[in-house]
Amino acid sequence: MFLRANRSAGGDDASAKLISELRLLPFLRSASGNLETRNRSLVSSRSFVDLRRGCGWGKVWNLWTSMGQTLGSMLQNLFTIQSARNLRLLMLGLDAAGKTTILYKLKMGERVATIPTIGFNVEHLQHENNVSFTVWDVGGQSKIRQLWCHYFHDAQGLIFVVDSTDHDRMREAYEELQRLMEDPILSGVKVLVLANKCDLPKAMSVKEISEKLGLHHIRQEYNIQGCCAISGEGLFEGLDWLATALKEVPSSSPWVQ
Repeated sequence: MFLRANRSAGGDDASAKLISELRLLPFLRSASGNLETRNRSLVSSRSFVDLRRGCGWGKVWNLWTSMGQTLGSMLQNLFTIQSARNLRLLMLGLDAAGKTTILYKLKMGERVATIPTIGFNVEHLQHENNVSFTVWDVGGQSKIRQLWCHYFHDAQGLIFVVDSTDHDRMREAYEELQRLMEDPILSGVKVLVLANKCDLPKAMSVKEISEKLGLHHIRQEYNIQGCCAISGEGLFEGLDWLATALKEVPSSSPWVQ
C-alpha cells in the first residue's frame, strides 16, 4: 500500500520517492498500531458496559461498591482505636508507710507479707481504657532516700504514701515531700498522696494530713486519698484520679516484663 514503484517514471524520481516512503513507514506503522489499540480498548469498554447492562451486572457493581465502602469504614474504625498507654509512676514515702503492701494489693488483689524494701520493687498494673501503670516502689529508709533522685527520669506521676497514724514523723514526711516537689525533674508530675491506715483509731483525717504536708503550697497538680492497704479501700479511686490527670500526658516507654 505504501510502496509504489512507478516503473514508467524516471529512475531517479522513482528512487527518491521510494526512499521517502521507506523513511515514513515506521511512523505510519506506529500511528496505525496506536489507533488500533485505542479502538480495541474502546470496543472492550463498550462491551463491558453493554454486558453490565444486559446481564444484570448493575446489581453486582452496586454490591461491590457497597462492600468496598463497608470495608473502608471498618478499617478506619480499626485504626482510630486508641492505642494502649503505659504511664510511669514513682511510689515514695517514709519507711513503714505501707508502700509495698499497697503495690501488691493493687497487683494481686490480696495482702502479701512484706519485708522492708532495700532497693526497689517494680510492677506493671493494668488499668481501664487501655491504660497501664509501671510502678516503681523505692525503699523509704533514710539512707535509701538519697537514691530517690535516680528514679525521677521519665516519671509522669508520683504516689506519696504516708502513715495516717504516725503523728511523730509527719514533719519528716513533710520535709521529704517538699524536697521532691522542688526538684526540677518532677516539676510536671501529677501527685497522688495516699493517706494509708485511715481505718485505724488514731488515724489523722485527710484534711489534717493535707495541712501538715503543706499540699496547698506545691505547684504540681495533686490529690489526697484516704486508703487502707489491707482492705484495698481508696486505692483504685486514687489510680482512677491519676489516669484522668495523666490523660493528656504522652505515654512513656513500654515496660519490659
